[in-house]
Amino acid sequence: MDYPQTCAVSPDDRLMAAIRIIVRQELATVLTSGEPKDRLLTVAEAATFLRLAVPTIYGLVQRNQIPYIKKTKRLYFSERKLNEWLEKGENDGPAEIERAVDTYLTLRKSSRKKHQ
Repeated sequence: MDYPQTCAVSPDDRLMAAIRIIVRQELATVLTSGEPKDRLLTVAEAATFLRLAVPTIYGLVQRNQIPYIKKTKRLYFSERKLNEWLEKGENDGPAEIERAVDTYLTLRKSSRKKHQ
């Protein structure tokens, strides 16, 4: 009587199979997490991303109005930081402007009193 040949599974094989399953699950979680990837952009890529001209990008950098990274005489821009910069660029409403003016005038009056 012939018995079918059975394949013996060693503990090492079971461990490797379990590791593969865990790695696949973790990769699926990371790939579908939805967290934006941060990548570095060149000046030309940043200009395209922001829909601005390259000279405008250089002007913003010169006036420190845009977040940038300078390494080895080259400019780079973090895509994530550019998005944050765009979101912060919302115009203040009248109430916020009035509050800022009041704060400025109050500080100015108090500094004048100290110097008199």
